[in-house]
Amino acid sequence: MKKVLVAVFLGGLVLTGCGSNEAEESSAAILSEKKVRVEAGTDEQNAEVQAEAQETEIPEETEVVSVFAKLPDEFVYSGGAGGWATELYLNDDGTFNAQYHDSDLGYTGTDYPNGTVYISNYSGKFTEPQMVNEYTYSMTVESIELEMEAGQEYYEDGKRYVTCGASELEDAGELFVYMPGARKENMPEEFVSWANYGDFGPENDFRCYGIYNPAKQLAFIGYHFTAFEELQKLSGTFRNESGDEFIIDIYQDSENLVDEIGSVYWTAKGSEKEFGHVYKLAEGGFKIALPESKVYYFEITDNHVNHTQFAGDEISGELGTFTKVE
Repeated sequence: MKKVLVAVFLGGLVLTGCGSNEAEESSAAILSEKKVRVEAGTDEQNAEVQAEAQETEIPEETEVVSVFAKLPDEFVYSGGAGGWATELYLNDDGTFNAQYHDSDLGYTGTDYPNGTVYISNYSGKFTEPQMVNEYTYSMTVESIELEMEAGQEYYEDGKRYVTCGASELEDAGELFVYMPGARKENMPEEFVSWANYGDFGPENDFRCYGIYNPAKQLAFIGYHFTAFEELQKLSGTFRNESGDEFIIDIYQDSENLVDEIGSVYWTAKGSEKEFGHVYKLAEGGFKIALPESKVYYFEITDNHVNHTQFAGDEISGELGTFTKVE
C-alpha cells in the first residue's frame, strides 16, 4: 500500500526565507493588538478575545494530499500483443521509474541464441498535477534521465540486449491524468484506443486511472486492485433474514487474474438458482454479475463503487444484510 506523502502550503504562501519572517511579524502584530483589547476589557470579553487570538494564530504548516498519492503505484503502456510494454512505477512525490522491454526471440546470433531484447530503463519526475475538471488533471515532465545511453549492447543468459531511449515521455509537452468517473465521450479517441476491455463501465464511465501523452498519442493505464487476501474472505455462503443466499467461490489463482476472479450462485427465496461471476474492479473492490443484466456491486475500500459494503463476515446493501453462515 502506498504511504501518503503531503505537501506543505499556507494560503498559497510558502513559509521559507523572507516569507517566513513577514508571516511571523504579521502574526505578532495581530496578537499584540488583541492583547491591548484584553487589558482594557471585562473578564468575559477577555476570554472571548483570547479564544479569538488563539484561532487567529498562523499554523506552522497545513497538510494537503498530493494528487500522486491518489494514483496507483504502477501504470502500463502496452498494446496487449507482441510481447512489448512499458511499466511506469510512480511515487507519491511525482518521481517515477520506468522500464520498456520488447523481445524478439527469433532474432538470434552466435553469441545470443536465445534472441534479442530491446530495453530501456529511465527515471524522472512529473510536475504537480493541476486540475482541469473533476476527473482530469494536467502535468508535464519536469526531468527525465536514462540509465544507459540508447544504442548500447550487452549479452546475458544467451540474449542480446539493445538499449533504447525514453520515447514515451521524452519531449512530451502537456500530459493529462484521468481519474475514475471520467466520461468516455469526453476523452480523446486516441486515449480510449489504449484502454483495455472492462476499463469502462456500462455507462461509459472510466473505471481506472490514465496518463495520456497527446504528442505521442499513447496512454499508460493504472489500476487499484483489492488485495487477494481480502478477496479470499468472500469465499463461503452468505444469507439474509429473508432466506436469500449468495454462495461465492474465489478462484485460488485469482491473484494473477485481471478480470474474472470467482463464481457465484445466487438464490432468492422461492426462486431458481442463478449462476454468475465475481470480477475485480480496476479502481478497487469487486462486483458480482448475474444473468439477465442483474449486476450487484460490492466494495471493500473507499472508492467510486458506492453500492454495497463488504466487511468481515457480512455483506450489506439494498438487498439487506447477508451474514456468512459457512
